Amino acid sequence: MAANPDSPPVNPSQIMELSTAYWGSQILFTANRLQLFDALAAKALDATEVAGQLGLDARMTELFLNACVGVGLCEKSEQGYSN
Repeated sequence: MAANPDSPPVNPSQIMELSTAYWGSQILFTANRLQLFDALAAKALDATEVAGQLGLDARMTELFLNACVGVGLCEKSEQGYSN
């Protein structure tokens, strides 16, 4: 079926919002389950330090910490990641 040239263009943003809505909450639940916020409570740590404290892979921990920063759960500075 051909698209109607008189119809407005399709905007997929609503479908994209629905399909990714759980991402932020899943990051929060995972951070809580890993006790990430407890690890960062005393001082800022780099990803390797966090991984060591929590018994995780350093590279995956860095990716996860960056996701936490992206959704506003923690901050990243020259000193490392912090609550």
